[in-house]
Amino acid sequence: MYPSITAKPKKDGTKTHYYYFDCKQPNCGKEEVRAKAVLEAVYAFLDRHPLGTKAGYAHYVEEMKRLAVERAKEAKDELKSLVARKNSTDRRREENKELLRGETDADLRREFKRDVQKDVAASLELAEKIKTLKKVKEASTDAMASMEEFVELFRNIANLARKIDSMADLDYIMRKLLTNLTVKGGKIIHITQNSPFRELCASEDDVDCSLVTPRRVELRLQA
Repeated sequence: MYPSITAKPKKDGTKTHYYYFDCKQPNCGKEEVRAKAVLEAVYAFLDRHPLGTKAGYAHYVEEMKRLAVERAKEAKDELKSLVARKNSTDRRREENKELLRGETDADLRREFKRDVQKDVAASLELAEKIKTLKKVKEASTDAMASMEEFVELFRNIANLARKIDSMADLDYIMRKLLTNLTVKGGKIIHITQNSPFRELCASEDDVDCSLVTPRRVELRLQA
């Protein structure tokens, strides 16, 4: 579906602009839906399926443990590579310093001096990267949120989304949360979430994260 803006005349001679999504494929049957209907359906969906549940937190903990193992391995490999590069740079610097001390030709001395300066700068940069990566590695072990922090972060996600003024920011968040929305008759009849949000959104006694637009939302949109 593609976005479009439709202008409709008002009694006072001015026009009201409506933001729509419509399908231009031949088999769509001119299917369209108001952008407002999409947002209202998503907000209603998030209200109905808060992410801050015990089941969601349990899934989050397991996922964080898995990611911690993966990130620890990646950090270890990257640290090993950075340390090897720094050691190689330091050896080359010492070799060039030795050549510089024994060289009498002015041109060659300038070349060796430039090489030493480059190696010094490279070694300092690599040392800073190693230091930063070590801090990231240490911080990753304490990155898991408590149940209280998790609930506080996710229980009001619908209200937080409602307050976002930037369409670009809202679009970014929705793309992270949602995979697809199914439209029929100008209404959202089903929402599919990205993983792991699909697993996180289920209520304690309801693992189905599909949505048929609540009747109260349909009436409000038709008003």
